[in-house]
Amino acid sequence: MIHVIRLVLYFVGYQLLCSGIIMGVEVISSALAGYSDTGKFIIPDYEPSITTAIWGGLLSYVALFIHLVYFKYIPTDKKSFSPVSASILLLCVPLVYGLSCFTNYVGETLGLSNNLEEMFLMMKDHFWGVLSVSVIGPILEELLFRGAIQRYLIEKWKKPAGCILLSSLIFGAVHGNPIQIFFASILGMMLGWMYYRTGSLLPSIFMHILNNATSVMFMRLWPDSSDSMSAWLGSSMAFTVGMTGGVIAILCIYIINKRLPV
Repeated sequence: MIHVIRLVLYFVGYQLLCSGIIMGVEVISSALAGYSDTGKFIIPDYEPSITTAIWGGLLSYVALFIHLVYFKYIPTDKKSFSPVSASILLLCVPLVYGLSCFTNYVGETLGLSNNLEEMFLMMKDHFWGVLSVSVIGPILEELLFRGAIQRYLIEKWKKPAGCILLSSLIFGAVHGNPIQIFFASILGMMLGWMYYRTGSLLPSIFMHILNNATSVMFMRLWPDSSDSMSAWLGSSMAFTVGMTGGVIAILCIYIINKRLPV
């Protein structure tokens, strides 16, 4: 378990360190600009901007990736990145969307808050912000939480269900945002199950990218979609969409499970 805690601390630590570096660079740049104008070094009042979050996040992903590869935390064998059939990947699409509809509705019904909503709404207007949330983040998170943490737990404990559950709860917890903690934990269970059943990280990476990219697309095309499903669709329609999504997700899991070898 110490191994898992260490990996989680790397994930959080690199984010804090890299964000701090970016903030330091911005403060120093502002002080130098003030010196060129006034001849005095003046430490400006500083508030982290959206660019701080974006570049701090990107830098932390790069640092974490190098760390995971250098110390061989992530698998490098061909099986861990082997392709799966096109039919399985196609089934992953309604699975992701169905689960998203269900968990969003349940999360809103439980009254879970979204403390980072404003930040995500700002990130959607920045190219590197979109790339970070939609592609880079999902890839690095799958390498860490499924490829490093879940794989390690299963090798040590030999209890796949419990290991998938634990790694998923850790995945949700590190997001630190109530609505994300709930959704990421459920999503993590699905991604962990898919990784366990296929032995490949590619399907979970694909589904994670699909989920995040779709969320960003909705925020860009329909900014009001950040409101609750009930406010956007009406309470009865939101209930129907949420429950239908849950049924679709269960059916997709059943079909995928039947098509994959035992």
